[in-house]
Amino acid sequence: MRPGGAERVGLDYDAVRSLNPTVVYGYSPGFGSFGPKSGLQSFAPLLSGFAGVTFIAAGVANPPQISFGSEDYYNGLLTAFSILLGLIHRERTGDSFYVESPQVHSIVFATSEWYKQDGQYRSTLPVLDHEQTGWSPGYRIYQCLDGWICVACTDDTRLRKLVDAVLPADVAAELKLPTDDADRLSEVLQDRFFTHSVTEWFERLTEAGVPCEIARENSWFEDFLRDDAMMEEGLVRDDIHPLHGHIRTIGEIFHLTRHPARIKCRSPLLGEHTRDILCELGYDDGEITDLESQRVVRVYP
Repeated sequence: MRPGGAERVGLDYDAVRSLNPTVVYGYSPGFGSFGPKSGLQSFAPLLSGFAGVTFIAAGVANPPQISFGSEDYYNGLLTAFSILLGLIHRERTGDSFYVESPQVHSIVFATSEWYKQDGQYRSTLPVLDHEQTGWSPGYRIYQCLDGWICVACTDDTRLRKLVDAVLPADVAAELKLPTDDADRLSEVLQDRFFTHSVTEWFERLTEAGVPCEIARENSWFEDFLRDDAMMEEGLVRDDIHPLHGHIRTIGEIFHLTRHPARIKCRSPLLGEHTRDILCELGYDDGEITDLESQRVVRVYP
């Protein structure tokens, strides 16, 4: 919400604080509440372009491409953190607190591995390669005879296990790690991976203690929703939806106790409980109908 939006509907900090002097107020503008860009609209992936994420996600020497809209998700996360900090401040001081988390900060957070030294831009993390297969010989995907396998060797010990499991013993024995020629090592490993099926490599690497997974050719979601173990865990739930009938959806993401009680109700539809809540607050049917006709509230059905 750009500066001025909250003021127009009477929900700015001063207005809210006049009703609740100890409120913790969170505001999330696009580019901040002041500055040359503060009046501009802000959506993903605009900020990805602004911060260069479209180039980072494309791989070395590739044209930019749209990537995952991290600024939306991260800004929700950072705003929640900022409000929690405000609550801690209020608990310590008893004061009202205003916290601001502009969306542009979230894309700065998401690219904070980059820095500038001696006039050069550098990253503390590996950079995606030109072929978009990964970041290093041990942390990437490899093409096998009939599919692709993903490996995640984050240190030299695991990389050594990968090399020993894939390359012939004499070649692996001569290879010293870490190597200065990561590109060459990737090529050598890729040549060997293409000699066997993805299942064979998965079994061999797993036995050798190499972190790996077969790269699926379709989404995991259908199998996930049909998995009885996920139902038992509570990660998948059955519901009778008033509009769509019997559905399966993602269930509990967080377990709040060691042995959680299963949540028995589905998420409400927009306006589904409006009438019940307004009745509890003392409104009669006529008043609720008037509010609905004025589009002040939404009542379903």
